[in-house]
Parts: sequence; structure tokens; C-alpha cells
Amino acid sequence: MSLVREMRLVRYSDDSCVIFGNIGSYKENLERMGGTFHTDLISRTPIMSSNGRETIGNNETTECGWVFPKKQYEKIQNYLNPVCRKLLLTLAH
Repeated sequence: MSLVREMRLVRYSDDSCVIFGNIGSYKENLERMGGTFHTDLISRTPIMSSNGRETIGNNETTECGWVFPKKQYEKIQNYLNPVCRKLLLTLAH
């Protein structure tokens, strides 16, 4: 599985968002952006409902992830989008 598919940004709680997955060489940048690394976060598998919307499933696992304040969600998303595009271009070659 590629690094791009393994990274996912989720709204984790009322106060936080989390990047789960294989961050690779980007951990220093995430730390500079104010992220805190945790090894025991609960991750719930998303499932598709009958109306086509993604909802949170009840299959829970423990994963490592980078936690950020929820108010930084868009900033983190904007950072990850070019990173993912760059990785996709690299993987295509």
C-alpha cells in the first residue's frame, strides 16, 4: 500500500483532529506545526451507509497518530494536499 493511502486526516473529537498512518519523513514538519505524537489513539473504521454517506463504524483499533487542535484542521489539510500530490507524482514514475 502506498504512503498516500496510509495517511488520513480525521476530526477526532470536539477539540482535535488527527493524522493517522505512515507519515514517513514529514514528522519534523508536523511537530513544527504543533502536532503531538501519540501511540494509543482509538481509530474507528469508516463505513458507507445505505444513503452513500460515510459514517463511523464500531470496529475500533488502537493506532499511532499526530494530534492537532481542531481549529488547525484546514491548515493541516492544506499542508497534506501538496504532500499527497507530490507523493502521487513520485509513485507514478
